[in-house]
Amino acid sequence: MIHLDQLGLMTFPRASERWNKERSYVYQQYKKYPEKFLPGSTAYLNGSGSGGTLIITREGMEHLTGQTEAEASNELWEAIVMKQSNIIEQKQAVTEEEIFEQMLQMIDYHARNEMVNEGITYDYLDEQRKNFGIRLKNGVTIYYKNIRRGRLPDEFKEKDIIVLRTGRMFQVEKIGGYPIAEISFKGQIVLYDTDASDEIVRQIQRVAAKISQYDQKD
Repeated sequence: MIHLDQLGLMTFPRASERWNKERSYVYQQYKKYPEKFLPGSTAYLNGSGSGGTLIITREGMEHLTGQTEAEASNELWEAIVMKQSNIIEQKQAVTEEEIFEQMLQMIDYHARNEMVNEGITYDYLDEQRKNFGIRLKNGVTIYYKNIRRGRLPDEFKEKDIIVLRTGRMFQVEKIGGYPIAEISFKGQIVLYDTDASDEIVRQIQRVAAKISQYDQKD
């Protein structure tokens, strides 16, 4: 018997994100190049055609892209156990799911008594929402964080703009239009079109914020 959790089922938008693509990537590939998909790797949930939700298996995504999720994302996560200011244990993984499981194992070893007596509440431990985990009464902190965001995409899209990588910069264009700005790897914006609407500027700022979150060594 095949267990569904072994198939790694994902919606098309979620699969696109996990493979470091734009949310529409898998859907666009499905519509334009259906022959590229592994037979039996896609299906509709809750109906068919426009009335259903398209899903794809993990194996289907690996076949479509030629990469595993880890290879595509190029992310790196780290789980840490600290006693006061000293690190006493560290583990790394290439996906958030894997590092969360690693953290749970650390908690089971270091915080078993507190779990039994009072339970544990997980939360972000800093204002930047980078370190997710727990603080224990015995002075131990256990958490995980992302230490490499992943490979910087070559293309970003917002409602009215498309942002394309050109060497060490990103060029911002109106969809079907002309260049209106550029964005540096650090998220700095140079606006060419001084008449751009407030909404267009907000879209550019959203993309700039995304770009600035990636590994600057990309």
